[in-house]
Amino acid sequence: MTRRPLLVATLVLAMLAACGGHHQTDADKLRAAMNRTALLSRRFVYSDVTGNTHIQVKGIVADDFRYKAATTINDVPIWEEVVDDDALADRALSNGAFAVFGRQAAPAAQRPTAPAQAVSASEPLHSATVAPAVRDALLAHRWVLDPVGAPSLLPSATEHHPVGADPVFDSLTVFRYVDQSIREAFRVHKFNADSLDYKPSEDPFPKPKKGSGVSRYDFDRPRLPRPQDISGASANQRIPGVANFRKMAVYVKDGRVIQVLEQIDVVSKLDELQRNYNVKIPSSLPTAQRVKIAIDAINAVRAAQGNDVIRVRTMSLQLLDLGQSVSVSLPTDVVEGSLGAFENRGRAAGPTTSTTLAGG
Repeated sequence: MTRRPLLVATLVLAMLAACGGHHQTDADKLRAAMNRTALLSRRFVYSDVTGNTHIQVKGIVADDFRYKAATTINDVPIWEEVVDDDALADRALSNGAFAVFGRQAAPAAQRPTAPAQAVSASEPLHSATVAPAVRDALLAHRWVLDPVGAPSLLPSATEHHPVGADPVFDSLTVFRYVDQSIREAFRVHKFNADSLDYKPSEDPFPKPKKGSGVSRYDFDRPRLPRPQDISGASANQRIPGVANFRKMAVYVKDGRVIQVLEQIDVVSKLDELQRNYNVKIPSSLPTAQRVKIAIDAINAVRAAQGNDVIRVRTMSLQLLDLGQSVSVSLPTDVVEGSLGAFENRGRAAGPTTSTTLAGG
């Protein structure tokens, strides 16, 4: 039996390194808080808003190997999932779930948004990798159980998981995303409203209430690269990445994370983008259109260089009932089969095994 730790193992290593005899920075303290929180059972609410599309995942994490999650898009329920060790059970509540969670032909790194607009689609995914019994069960909104199909949530050198490709995966790996954001940030520091560097007009996040015992950790953005900056062995021109636009705040109470907030803020960088890259975006256009023009131009270069595209979004994760007893159990009225036709689930069938029921 393959054990698939839900927790981010790299956080443990980061915490150990942080405690290796040197003074702990605010980033070290935040990593330690994430590590403590990851060990606890909890409920969570994850939200990802891109344009007019609002993805929400509500779930329960019982321990390292058991969780359940329910996904809605624009308040339409589309997907439910339960994992118990290696076993995975999924239920499609809308045909749009096939478009959102199905394995996509296009490289995931080059999809700027999850295909959430397809929630009203009437046609399910047509794929030879879906056994007829599995397809029929999902279309009938029945549970399908893949005994060895549970996703691996550990970092992998061979698997790439761009944000937006799988909302459930994103919701369960927020701490890994925050850890990466720490590495990409110019600085991580505890919020201080009295700091000379603090600019209230540029702060989109709520301040901790006095006496609440809540600490907030803020992420400072690195400067935008300039056209003359190059990187890598191929000497590619450095272009803006998500870290250059990311505003993030993590809230900690009693040494445990209770909330994560993120805003990919391009609006405040439009003038600088125009100056740095000598591009003109008409100021008469609506703000959303100006942002789209800028990001589309950046993403065209990023995709050509083989990099993930930037998703302009707001994200939040709220953690509830930390350490309290929760229950997760697999459904009993199920159809058994492979869920490998869905992103991160089961095992993707090869060209000669399209009807094989396989997991992994």
